[in-house]
Amino acid sequence: MTVDEFLAAELSRPFSWGKSDCAAMADRWVQAVAGFSPMDLFGRRHRDEAEALEWLREPGSIAVSRDARRRLQENRRAKDWRRGACLP
Repeated sequence: MTVDEFLAAELSRPFSWGKSDCAAMADRWVQAVAGFSPMDLFGRRHRDEAEALEWLREPGSIAVSRDARRRLQENRRAKDWRRGACLP
């Protein structure tokens, strides 16, 4: 199965927290390609929006890491604006 085929199949499912959200979809892709479930590896699955948001707010989660990186980049841009710096 190609990634395009996988995405087409996944996107045809109705949205449901813990079943067809982005985390569950990514977990199924890793299972298909690598043969293991990252969610099972972490020993945790969410069943609803509240559980998903709780997990995303925890230290070390992907959302916390992404937000910290974004803030760091914004701070660098603010300090370097006079020099015309453009950071990725």
